[in-house]
Amino acid sequence: GDLVINNRALCDLIASESSLFASFSPEAQSVLRELVIALVERGALLAGLMTYLSVVDQLKAGARHTVIALDSSMGRYFPRYFEIMKGEIDRLAPAGNSIETTLVHPIQLPNGEDISVPLQGAALALAGW
Repeated sequence: GDLVINNRALCDLIASESSLFASFSPEAQSVLRELVIALVERGALLAGLMTYLSVVDQLKAGARHTVIALDSSMGRYFPRYFEIMKGEIDRLAPAGNSIETTLVHPIQLPNGEDISVPLQGAALALAGW
């Protein structure tokens, strides 16, 4: 009788396509959906702030253009998360500076497996990129 809630279930709830919460009353589903949306949006704002703080020293040192490559499963799966995060980064960037934020995805292999983003980074480092 345990209820296991994972990110897939929460994404389905946001999209109003959740079967996991079908036994909940419509009112409870609505309240839970709004709560999950609010938490995802707040998480995205915080992630944007933390991401900005990871490059602020480069901006202070005079960099006018900074590129950030992110491995974010939240950004890949939760609706609007990445857009909200990027918006917060752009909002925090000083005038005259541009911060290009890219969401990096695992590379899907034909056999159904994938090459994770950290492993891609390690391969690039070993290749002397």
